[in-house]
Amino acid sequence: MIPRTLLQVGWPSMVARIVSIRAPHLLRPPLFISMAKSDYFTYVWAVENVNMFYRKPVQSPSFKLPSVKSEFCIELCLEDQNDQDLMSSKLLRKSDDEFVKVNDMDYELSILAFDGSCLIKREFFSSRDKTKHGFYVPRDEVLVQRRSAFLPNNTLTLQCKVSLSKVVNCFARTRIRIEKVSLPCLIKNICSFNKNSKYAAEVRTTFLRNLSIYYEIFWSRCCEEKLKVKLIPDIEYNCDFLEKSDRDAKHAVDCYTLGISLSDALGKEECILDETRLNFRKIYCSSCPHETISLPLTRNMLMAESSKYLTNGALSLNCVFKFYADASMNEIEFKKYGDSDRHEYSSKFLNEGNEESAPTLRDDLRSLYDDHILCDFTIQTEAKLFSVHKSILISRSPIFRSMIMNCVKRDLYISDVDSETMHRFLLYLYTDKVEDMEWENALKLFAVAEQFKIPTLMKKCSLILTEKLTIRNVCDLLLLAYKYNDEEMKSSIRDFISLHDVTIFKSDKWIKMEETNWSIAAETLRLIYFKKECR
Repeated sequence: MIPRTLLQVGWPSMVARIVSIRAPHLLRPPLFISMAKSDYFTYVWAVENVNMFYRKPVQSPSFKLPSVKSEFCIELCLEDQNDQDLMSSKLLRKSDDEFVKVNDMDYELSILAFDGSCLIKREFFSSRDKTKHGFYVPRDEVLVQRRSAFLPNNTLTLQCKVSLSKVVNCFARTRIRIEKVSLPCLIKNICSFNKNSKYAAEVRTTFLRNLSIYYEIFWSRCCEEKLKVKLIPDIEYNCDFLEKSDRDAKHAVDCYTLGISLSDALGKEECILDETRLNFRKIYCSSCPHETISLPLTRNMLMAESSKYLTNGALSLNCVFKFYADASMNEIEFKKYGDSDRHEYSSKFLNEGNEESAPTLRDDLRSLYDDHILCDFTIQTEAKLFSVHKSILISRSPIFRSMIMNCVKRDLYISDVDSETMHRFLLYLYTDKVEDMEWENALKLFAVAEQFKIPTLMKKCSLILTEKLTIRNVCDLLLLAYKYNDEEMKSSIRDFISLHDVTIFKSDKWIKMEETNWSIAAETLRLIYFKKECR
């Protein structure tokens, strides 16, 4: 009989933890499989962006076994429905319109390491396992304690093997959707806020345009006067007026998280709120449709150490929201018949992007920037302070060299560049790499690169912008190319216009450009005409 105390604390998870600690060989058997037959169907499924916050069940792309009509899939529960301390995986078969557990066939489920070796394995036989389904493992072991082994590049790889008369290898991939939104907040005169004062802002997701989260930052009314954040979703969870695509997207969002860091007077980041999970469903089902989080800052603390925490009386916070939703990609990548080069394919599939190497110079310089190591200069924008190294800036930009060499102070105020663009720009100066280069970001970064005379960055931005050319933005980019006299960009734009000439010349933007910038329009038409004649 199981002791009552074990039942109260959740004995399955306790047993799993004890086994993982005292007898790890039971959870980590030798490489691959030991089923009776030598031929088998192998299904390898990589789940990207696995994390401790996303908790909805994930199903693999469905697959069929040779000579079997039914469809199958693997289900991964990052938080088991019966025990929140465990994660589980099961093989399911499609019956009517839903997938059900399989208990009438022999198969094996396992979790693979990045090199294809087996970390956890469980064999199931129809003759003895009629009531047993799937394997269970402590969430902490996979997501925290042995994360580097189970989740290289945040990817969990599962394998299912079924005995067959011939060899078939199938490889599939699913990507959990994560959207990160970083919002710098510069709260002016924070110490003089009264009980009715608050800082308010809004954050939106790109994959669900009707979902916004309003958040307010204010002082609590208790004697300590702690700084608090109130989060208010602006949409009812059961909205019939939404379009079907928006309703589907709304239900696809599992949760969102919030992390907050504080930039002190020297620009150094200090985390004051670790990434915290907030559940949409819990909020929407509550009679009070918001959540409030207390931050470890009090009014007395800020007033007593204003020189440390405040810049001209303003508190600089960086709020990072992450939205976790259903898969943005769910597909079978390829199928291979025969076993001759299975390991070649599986190695390529499992090791994609997982090469472990020593840190490069780029990594080390990125660490200097991220960790604010031995910084000796500060760049201030409207909303944020950046701690930097003069030697890096001077060596990368002649404009920075002139500004810094003639600057008596240890800081520089740049008012015409927003904080996000300045961060991307500094990151490029340190690493020679660009990130998050959507259209608007590339436009802003191109202008900053020209302002500080970084031709390599201008060229990268130019390539990104021309790759994202559309009929709607071609006129805007043409004017930009003439403004900065970028001949390569001009040539690419003329080629694009030549392919879509009728549609573009009839557009309102082109007609307006002919009126306001007739010389540019005329030269563009002339060069396109001459190029066609030469052909």
